[in-house]
Amino acid sequence: MDRLLGIVSILAIFVLAGCESDLARRISAYEKTRDHDAAKALLERTVQRQPRNAEAQYHLGRLHLRDGNYEAGRAALVASQEASPRFVERSEFLLEKYVRQEMAAGKQAFEGGQLDSAIQHFRWATQIQPAAPATHRALGHALVEAGQATAAESAYRQALSLEGDNVEALNNLAELTFRRDAYQKTVDYSLRALEGQEAPPQAVVERLAYAYVALGEFANAEPQFERALTLTDDLQVRTDYALVLFNQAKYQAARPRLEALTQQEQPAPKLVRALAETYYALQRYTESITWYERLLERVPDDRDALQNLAIAYERTEQFERAQAYREQLRRLGGTSE
Repeated sequence: MDRLLGIVSILAIFVLAGCESDLARRISAYEKTRDHDAAKALLERTVQRQPRNAEAQYHLGRLHLRDGNYEAGRAALVASQEASPRFVERSEFLLEKYVRQEMAAGKQAFEGGQLDSAIQHFRWATQIQPAAPATHRALGHALVEAGQATAAESAYRQALSLEGDNVEALNNLAELTFRRDAYQKTVDYSLRALEGQEAPPQAVVERLAYAYVALGEFANAEPQFERALTLTDDLQVRTDYALVLFNQAKYQAARPRLEALTQQEQPAPKLVRALAETYYALQRYTESITWYERLLERVPDDRDALQNLAIAYERTEQFERAQAYREQLRRLGGTSE
């Protein structure tokens, strides 16, 4: 019985091999005459009758890929691989070949400023190899450059679903969510991007700090500003950090930073005001007077400055000056109390 089964198995292999060879010969004949439609029609009839015919699925996938019908081509090649291990390597080779081709074409178009073309090539690449994170990231880059932020975010999320720790995708998603004011998502993506990075990019740390500020989470923003300032001496970052401290009423911490920032020839009124109010809150009235009066040189009708100047002059027992500012405040319609 075992011998009989062995003979039957061998005959079955020869019969199958003969069928495959006959199919291959017929497809080859069509292709030699460039009758590709007839070749595909034959293969489609074959796989309809025999879905597990690995050779027919392989050739059908090959022809679809050649014609640029990538989704159908990939589906046929996957069916071929599932039907027989003999076609796994050949199918993978074809898929790799076409994905490299589309990625190269997309890169060339992108570098040449042909963004619509680049997007199409990269989108085709994702159809050929949907599980390849690099194809989705490339598509995301092109979509960003084309101003299609929503589609770009979707492409990056797809890339991230395939490679969850990819720093590039995380950073790009953090930037895109920050632009659309989705600050909590910005924080989440940024923290993941920064995990394990001893020398994080300055831009990533800064964006995280500003996202925390936008969320009103100043305590979380502070260490990120501190970290950012170890990477840069950017004036805007120093200014914003000083104002974050000031707005939290952390006057002792804010004071030296504001003092340094107001050494500029024409410091911004908001910095002058913040330093004046900081001195006032710390009961350093003489210094607060100096800075409130500098503020009034720039903003003569500032009611808060006039009110606090009057109080500061009273605290320093300069009552005539205090009365002069109260009179000025009355003329503006503010309180004199």
